Amino acid sequence: MALSAQKVENRLLAHHLFPRIAKRGDEFPPCFVSASFTSGIASKLLALSVERPDGYGVIALRSTRYDLAPRSLEVLHPRTFAKLVRQLRVTWDEWKHIEQNPSSALRVAEHADGRIFAMIQQASAEDLVVPGSRFCAKVDITNFYGSIYTHAIPWSVHGVEAAKAKQQDGTDWANLLDIELRRARRKETTGISIGPGTSAIVGEIMLSTVDAQLRKLNHRFLRFIDDYFFVGSSRDEAEDFVRHLRDALAVLKLAVHPGKTKITELPAPVRPRWMRELRVTLRGGNTVGKLLDLIDQAIESQEGADEDGALRFALVTVENALEPDSVDDAVRIEVGDRLLTIGFLRPIAMGTACRILMRVGSSNVAERAGALNHILQEHVGNRRTDAATWIIYLLLKNGVSLADESVKEVVRSGDCLPIALLTCTTAHLQAAYEFVVSFEKRQPPAYMRDEYWLVYYQLALASLKSEDVPADYYAEFQPLLDANISFIDLEAENPYQTALMAPDRGPIPSVGGGGGRNPYAD
Repeated sequence: MALSAQKVENRLLAHHLFPRIAKRGDEFPPCFVSASFTSGIASKLLALSVERPDGYGVIALRSTRYDLAPRSLEVLHPRTFAKLVRQLRVTWDEWKHIEQNPSSALRVAEHADGRIFAMIQQASAEDLVVPGSRFCAKVDITNFYGSIYTHAIPWSVHGVEAAKAKQQDGTDWANLLDIELRRARRKETTGISIGPGTSAIVGEIMLSTVDAQLRKLNHRFLRFIDDYFFVGSSRDEAEDFVRHLRDALAVLKLAVHPGKTKITELPAPVRPRWMRELRVTLRGGNTVGKLLDLIDQAIESQEGADEDGALRFALVTVENALEPDSVDDAVRIEVGDRLLTIGFLRPIAMGTACRILMRVGSSNVAERAGALNHILQEHVGNRRTDAATWIIYLLLKNGVSLADESVKEVVRSGDCLPIALLTCTTAHLQAAYEFVVSFEKRQPPAYMRDEYWLVYYQLALASLKSEDVPADYYAEFQPLLDANISFIDLEAENPYQTALMAPDRGPIPSVGGGGGRNPYAD
């Protein structure tokens, strides 16, 4: 399916405001939605006369790795997001070539689930290995999105000298993209947001020019976002590739990560040892005991594994095995309880635990309210946005209110998405409003309010506007409010989770026997 300028705009607005890059789109609960954010509403936002001399702030999110190190993600303000999306739409003819980039394994494309960019491979590094291949190189770009120098976007498109000659050209599409990216993040020139689909496109635009340079040098390689894989017939060829890549990136003020650059002599294992060992554990059927053993073995394997790969592999495998309707709830409960215990210490397990418990009924969730609140307080206190939002979503979706201490901890955390979820129920709505009242005592500039725009917006949707907030700030939401759009919908389903699949593994046999409507509207 081929993309078009209008499809790019429609799909970015509907699917890519919140981070949804993972293959199953489950970085955060499915209740965060923008399905009703249409091109027409974007036009109304862009027609507003409200000025922002200091640019816009962003909502900061954190997802957590096995070692508790955070991955920082961001959500853009809807008005600046609309402007970036519109800029990409009107310049589609200038950058649409990236859809056909043969060197990118995760290309911008029209996916059946509605997204145009996701961790869905369209090529494999294994395909690079042919008879005569002797060495491979893996090269990672240091802090890719966070280190992008926005002025380097025109450099990548036109070349440095030509871009400098066009520097004052206010009609040049790359210059305009540079301007809008800066406006989206407080007019900063270093770094673009990780999470929005617009950033994925910008990254592909920049690196497609690097890819083209490397292909002209006859290098055999593939790129997975910011990871390069090369295969050649000698170590000299591999070293040449690393050097050529390093030089091309340096022109754009990007750098190769020295700790994640490695040249290896072939043959090399196609799958890491931990994955092969975990697969052995599942041989002979997938009983509940084997699934629990798989989790335990993944934890033991983690020390020597690549980041959090082993536990993530086990979690996807377990969730897949428990998906069929034929699985007894008793089995789900036993595995879910084990994952809650692990999830207190390893927050990457919480999403899986919550999705499993979502299948066992509200009464079983209510019975675990004490444990869930205890885990929630641990994670929200450490601003682990992913784990905290999954727990709050599980509780509210099943009609279970948060404990008073949990609500207080959510508000104290200052973490936008968990606070915004409090607006979904009348029991906690006032707590979210009191957060805004307290925050306004600082007399924050507009770009600081933007760090909580979702809270301000959802409260406004519930007719709870603070008198301390300037009218211009709410005015930037008015087209969305007029359309009765909610960016949080507890009834929304995950449209990207059509078939759970463990990495490089087929379906596993079973074990055991809203679209953004205003929830406050009448």
